[in-house]
Amino acid sequence: MIDYIYKLGFIGIFSLVLSSSVFAQVKNNQDTTKTVKKDKKIKIAPIPYLNYDRSFGIMGGAFFMGFYKINPNDTISPSSSTAIGGIYSENNTWFSFISQKLYLAKDKWRINASLGLGKIYFQTYYEVAPGYGDFIDYTNAMWVVEVAVERKIYNHLYGGMQYSFYQSATAYDKEELKTNDTLVNYSPLGFIFEFDSRDDNHYPRKGFLIKYDNYFYNDNFGSAYDFTKHRLSINYFADINSNLVLLSRFHTYFSLGDVPFTEQRAVGQSDIRGYSQGKYRANQIFDVQSEGRLRFTDKWGMVFFGALAIATDDLSKNQFNDILPSVGVGVRYMAIPSEKMNIGFEVALGKDDWGIYFRIGETFGR
Repeated sequence: MIDYIYKLGFIGIFSLVLSSSVFAQVKNNQDTTKTVKKDKKIKIAPIPYLNYDRSFGIMGGAFFMGFYKINPNDTISPSSSTAIGGIYSENNTWFSFISQKLYLAKDKWRINASLGLGKIYFQTYYEVAPGYGDFIDYTNAMWVVEVAVERKIYNHLYGGMQYSFYQSATAYDKEELKTNDTLVNYSPLGFIFEFDSRDDNHYPRKGFLIKYDNYFYNDNFGSAYDFTKHRLSINYFADINSNLVLLSRFHTYFSLGDVPFTEQRAVGQSDIRGYSQGKYRANQIFDVQSEGRLRFTDKWGMVFFGALAIATDDLSKNQFNDILPSVGVGVRYMAIPSEKMNIGFEVALGKDDWGIYFRIGETFGR
């Protein structure tokens, strides 16, 4: 355990120092060229990535982000952005992606698109009897393309549609987990509804972000399985004072129908932090969280958070002893002040588990 702590501490400090050094160098370069070009239309930010995960081991990679205005005269729309990056881990997991976010016509239209591919070496917990089981390794290779288009309906309310197509090939180390398909096609279509009254997209201090979206998987759309996927998140940001913001969040993910193993969700990542081994996996996940965001200076700050979650295939059968708690702390560095974009490092404890996270932007962002 001591070796883990030393390794995590070194990686966390090294990641923040390296990232902040890169951004400082970028800012210095921008400052020296101000007399040559005062109005830079595109802000480009390189972001090195170094992290550690209990399941994936040491993870390294890089991201490049560009921020710009589609219409320089549009003072209402947030900055559009393009991102490209990739990560490789100690257990040979890798993935790469390119994503695009567009804010158009005084924020009346929002368009998100992404393309990603990778190969994930992970695990799941296979219970052969109540209280008895073991972790089973599996590999998932996939590529995915997603497009979502939203239109402002009224005031802060948006609505639209989304489409995704992806292929997934999964290999299991346990015969009981195998399906009849080695390569599976998914082609879901769904709806999006969003209420967004936040004062800023990257570092909101007040307002609501409420989002519901769904996906319908059906063989008429080209999917191998028939089921539906639903997600609902309710986020409230409270501006306590100039240095402190409190966030309250409710989130649920639930799938109904013939749900395949790869479309279940494991508790972890943002919902909720502190779980990195994939032990708690189900068709339905419900969680509530609270997070405090405290700033010490214009550049540096910290976060502290707590959460409770339930992972189940049938919520009516769950008991209070199935609740999964989580607590954690982290640090933040304002990497791109003009966009209020933070990078950060967090450590969280869960039930018989823990996790470490390198953040680009705040948790629960878009």
